[in-house]
This record gives sequence, C-alpha cells and structure tokens, in this order.
Amino acid sequence: MLPNNKKRQASWSILLILVMIVTMLSACGKEKDDVVASAEPGASIAPGASAGPAATPGHKDKDIAAVYKGGQVTYGDLNKFIAVSVFSDPQVAQYKDIPEYQEETLKRIITFRLISATASEKAKTEGSKAVKDQMATLKALTGDQKTQFETALKEANLKSEDLEAFITLQAVPQFEMVSRVTDKEAQDFYDKVLKENPTSLITATLNHILIATKDPADQTGVKELRTKDEALKLATDVKDQLTKGGDFATLAKKYTDDAGSKESGGQYVDAEISKFVAEFRDAAATLPLNTISDPIATEFGYHIMKVESRKTKTLAEIKEPIKQSLASDLLQKFMLEELPKNEYKSNIPTPVPTPVATPAPSTEASPSATPVK
Repeated sequence: MLPNNKKRQASWSILLILVMIVTMLSACGKEKDDVVASAEPGASIAPGASAGPAATPGHKDKDIAAVYKGGQVTYGDLNKFIAVSVFSDPQVAQYKDIPEYQEETLKRIITFRLISATASEKAKTEGSKAVKDQMATLKALTGDQKTQFETALKEANLKSEDLEAFITLQAVPQFEMVSRVTDKEAQDFYDKVLKENPTSLITATLNHILIATKDPADQTGVKELRTKDEALKLATDVKDQLTKGGDFATLAKKYTDDAGSKESGGQYVDAEISKFVAEFRDAAATLPLNTISDPIATEFGYHIMKVESRKTKTLAEIKEPIKQSLASDLLQKFMLEELPKNEYKSNIPTPVPTPVATPAPSTEASPSATPVK
C-alpha cells in the first residue's frame, strides 16, 4: 500500500539465488506467470547443460559471440545467461532479443570472468561457500515449493546446474569488488545520503487509517468510492473519534480502506518510509510522536496517522548494502575501462536503422512556377 513507484533501473547488484527463487515461487503461488560455466577466463557452458530458449536465433551454440584476450564467449554461453536471467526476473524477457541488451550481457559475462581470474583467495572462498549454501537450500525444498520450482525449471528448459553456474559466475566478482570498497568510502557515501536525502534512512512504526477516494478493489484505479469532500469529511470525523480517546486499532479495522494494514489495526512496523508516497512519507518523518495527524491528502485519499517510533538507520546497520552498491559502481567502471584493454570484440550484429521514406519530388510544375526556357 502507498508504494512510491520508481522506474526500474538496471543494476550490477548480484541477485542472490534464494531471493530469485522465493520471488519466482511466490508468483507461482498466486498465479501461473507467465550459468554460465565456471569463473575461469574462456570457460564455456557446463557440459550437458540445457540450451534454454535462444535469444539469438540463427546462430549455433558453438558460434563465437565475442572474443577477448585469453578467451571467448559463444552464443550458447550468451543464450544460457539470458535464459537464466529471464527465469530469475521475467521482466528481462522484454529485452532479451534487443542487440544492445545482448551486447551489454556479453560485456558483463566477460567482466565477471576477468575479475574472477585475478580475485583474491578470500573472495574465491567466500564466493564458493555462498554458492554451496544457496544450492543446498534449493535442494532442501519440499512440498509445493519443490514442485513449483521443478515445474518452472522444466518450462524454462533449464536445470538446477544452470542456476548454479549462473550464480557461480557472479559470486566471486561480487565478493572481490565488495572487498575493494573501504570503510571510509562507505562512511562518505552514508554521510552524503544522510545530508541529501535523510528520509531514505528513516524507519518508523506507525498507525494509519485510509479513507480512500478510489475503490481499492478496482484494478483500473478509476472507479470512485467517494468524492474528495466525502472522504475528507469522514477522515475528519475519524480523527475526532481518535482525539476523544478512540482506540486506533479498533477504528482502523472499522474504517480503513488499506487492505495491507486493516488486519493489523492500521499498523506498519519498522517500515522504510522512503517506500511510501511523498505526502505520506513526509508526514511520517515529521509528525510528533504519538500525536494524531490532521487528514493527509495523497493520490489514494485521506489518511489519519500516528507515529509511535522513528529512527534513522546507522552506518553499522547498512554498511554491507552500501558496500554492495559501491561495488556495483566498481564493476561498471571495470567494464568501461578494462574491456577495451583486453581486446574485446563482439560479433553481435549492429541494428540497421529503418530508412525513413522520402516523398519523390513532383514532376508537375507548380502553377506559379516560371517556365524553363
């Protein structure tokens, strides 16, 4: 409820396999939705691994998609990486056939291999352990989750070995780049965020009652539940009941249109307020503790809020996520600066722009044209 929707952006952050699988299984539970080998330079797809749906039709798996100093990437390697990417994040499917996306994927595969080749023993050990732990958890799935997982793999023409290879390729570079981020760099990043966008670090336990103007059950988001004036009048009445000693949880269960918090009596515990829409977020950041707010207008309607507690995350609490974010920047920098030094050359066809049709010049003289003599 009250999501702060932002455009989805590509990231170098490595998705842990468990996060991918939990997301996939959750989607399967609600409705049917719709790795690439070792980390050694020049390594290919694990022997016997399935090819998966090809993103590059017209090319055989053994054909060379790219070369670099000391190795090459086949179309089989590329297709496998893309297939597992789509499996872990179905939104990738809309990009998989785009040459620019395929080119970017090739660069990532090679970047992972190059970093792994020179990674520290510590990073290699940590990466190997992470892969083993995650695969062990997957193998321990039982019941419906195990069935859903195996069915999804089969439908994607993939094997568990493909997932293991996918995460293996990325695990060592992740640990290596995180190790290169210093504590000072993490501190500087934290200080910058705290100065420029402090609400992004605030969590709060709060209670709220939503008096909606739109019908929450309407998927189109256009069906009116009540007018703004009606919503404001009811929200004001609810506030009056609260200020006279009414129980927040009881009133929330009676009045709120927020299905996400109705059963909990309108309560969100330790919520990251940056995920809320702006007006709600700002109120959560500034409202004096344990006071009843005036009606707060958002795109959803009017809210009555009471903040029980609020705190700013410390550096110690988020140091690892910060280092992972900075490690993503290092991966991007490595790709931009080091790939050219390693004689990278791609065979992905460059899209040919569709020519714009130009009207043929008229052969008829304009009525005002001067006759040619």
